[in-house]
Amino acid sequence: MNQKELPLKFEEIRTFGKVFSDTRKLIRENFVIFFKTILFLVGPFALLTCMMHAFYEVKIIGPNSDFDWTHVGDYLASKMILSQLKWLVNGTITALVVSHFIRVYRIKGPGKFDVNDITKSILTDFGGTLVNFLLVIMLPSVLGIVLFGLLYGFAELSLGAGVFMIFLGYVGYFLCRFPFWFLMYSTFIARHADDEKLNAFSALRLSAQVLKGNWWHTWVVFFCMWALLLALGGMISLPASVLSWIAGLSALDPTKNMDIDWVLVNAILTGTGEFAKTMVYSVFAATIAIHFYSLKEKKDGKGTIDMLESIGKNKDDDNIELTY
Repeated sequence: MNQKELPLKFEEIRTFGKVFSDTRKLIRENFVIFFKTILFLVGPFALLTCMMHAFYEVKIIGPNSDFDWTHVGDYLASKMILSQLKWLVNGTITALVVSHFIRVYRIKGPGKFDVNDITKSILTDFGGTLVNFLLVIMLPSVLGIVLFGLLYGFAELSLGAGVFMIFLGYVGYFLCRFPFWFLMYSTFIARHADDEKLNAFSALRLSAQVLKGNWWHTWVVFFCMWALLLALGGMISLPASVLSWIAGLSALDPTKNMDIDWVLVNAILTGTGEFAKTMVYSVFAATIAIHFYSLKEKKDGKGTIDMLESIGKNKDDDNIELTY
C-alpha cells in the first residue's frame, strides 16, 4: 500500500544530515512558490543593492576609476565594507520574507498558499517585522563600527599591531560568522515560533537560548551549507562573470569600440551575477528555519509534547508521525 508522504514536521530534533535533507524536502515540495516569493518580494531590493554595489565597485574603486587610492588598505577596506553591507541588507530582507513563508506554510500547509498570502502576512505584522528588521540591521552595524574603530586605532599605533589585529579580526569573523548570522536571522523565525507572537527583543533572547550549547554544531551546519550554495551560485552566475571579465578587459583597451560604455556593461553584468547568487543564497534562510526549530525542540520538546497530547483526539491517528 502506498503511504502518502506527510508534510514537513518542523518541531523535530534533527541530526546533521537531517537538516540538509529537510531543507531539500521543503524546497522540493514548494519549489515554484518559494522562488516566486523570493523573486517578487526579495528580487527588487536585491537587484537594486547588487547593481549599486557593482556600479560602485567598477566605476569608483575599480581599475577604470579616476579615484587616486594612495593606500591599498583604504581600497580593501572600502571593498570589504561595501560587500558586507550588501549581504547584510539582502540577507536580512531574505530572512524576513522566508520567515513569513514558513509562517504561512505552517498555517495553511504545502500547496495551499501563494505569494499574496505571504505578502498579507508581512503587511498584517508590519510594525513588529519592521522593528525586527531594524534590530537585525543596526546591531551588526554597531558592532562592526566598534570593531573597525578598534582595528583602525591599533593600525595608527603601529603597522605591526595593525596587521596583527586585522589577522585576529579575520580569524574571529571566521569563527563567529555562521552562528552569529544564525542568531540574527533566526529572530524572524523565533517571533512566530510559539503560540504567542514575540517582539523583536524577546525573539533575540529565544534565539540566543536555543543557540546556547550548540555553537559549533551550528557553525558546521552553516559552513557546509554556505560552501554548497557558494559553489552552486558560482556555477549559475558563471556566464555573467565571464562576460563581465571580458567587458572589464575591453574597458581597459582604448582600441575597442568607444561607442560602447564597457565600464557600464561590466557593472551591469557584475550586478546580474551577484543577483543570481542572492537568489540561490535564499535557501540559506530556509536552512536557518529548519535548524532553529530543531534546536528549539531539543530545548523544550514542545513538538513531542503536542504530538503526544493529540493522540486519541484526532479522527485519523494513522497519520501521526511518532518520534522514537
